[in-house]
Amino acid sequence: MASITLLDANPAQWPFVRFRVDFDEAVSGFGIEDVAPVLGGGAADAMILDVSFAAGHYEVLVYTGLADGTVGLEVLAGASVADAAGNPLAAGLVGPSSYQLDSSLLIPLFRNGVE
Repeated sequence: MASITLLDANPAQWPFVRFRVDFDEAVSGFGIEDVAPVLGGGAADAMILDVSFAAGHYEVLVYTGLADGTVGLEVLAGASVADAAGNPLAAGLVGPSSYQLDSSLLIPLFRNGVE
């Protein structure tokens, strides 16, 4: 099974946030198609941008959009993830925490030309 951890400040201060995904054993095939944003409130524009692997951990980069709401992460069941024996991921997982999105923290940065 997997665990999901927030890697950035919460509430989010940029329109991009990162999640760390750890599996309890080595897996292959984990990529952008194996995760989905979990949205709440007005956070309708969030999307997965990248999945990378380093130092034994996967990192998922998510664009949050510029609305108020929440964004979390779900690892989808089955998909293309498999362990060393070729067994697919039996069950999905929704992370226990979500980023709080507050547009008043984000929008002034873009109005002032800072990106």
